[in-house]
Amino acid sequence: MAVEITSPNTLSAMPVKNEILNFAVIVKLDETGKIVKVRHSSNEKAIAEVESGANKEAEVIAFKQAVISPTIGTLDGFAELVPDAEERLNIINRGIGAKFNQKIRTTLIEQDEAGNLAFQPVEPTFDATYLVAAAAERQNMSPTDKAMKVLGALDPEVLKGILAQFAALNQQ
Repeated sequence: MAVEITSPNTLSAMPVKNEILNFAVIVKLDETGKIVKVRHSSNEKAIAEVESGANKEAEVIAFKQAVISPTIGTLDGFAELVPDAEERLNIINRGIGAKFNQKIRTTLIEQDEAGNLAFQPVEPTFDATYLVAAAAERQNMSPTDKAMKVLGALDPEVLKGILAQFAALNQQ
């Protein structure tokens, strides 16, 4: 009997879906041609930046590789993709751990409107297991929100100058 994950945002019609991702291995070379830095990227903009020579790091593409990346849409698809039951549990537990760490971190450092920590410690132990079961709220950040997240750690005066430059560009 097939058990389907039936959310409109899942692949419920397909047990396993394969997507092709294009990766590039990007290297930085010293003056003798020896590799001093290696990274990979599947971000098309980052790859294009390196290919065009606009990359500040003077990096080059060592090679590109298309890779099949699977996604599951049913529990039977998960069993098909990962036949070993212990490995399926390992994957599930790593996912639970990652989700738990993200949720508990967010819960513990959340601030109220006044800038105070919202979480109040309890004795003897805070039961945070409910965080794993909570539906993940996906947030699509606007480009401005993404920029503010990155720029938020800057000195307020520097940030003010950058925002003024963006405002001037938007008026043109």
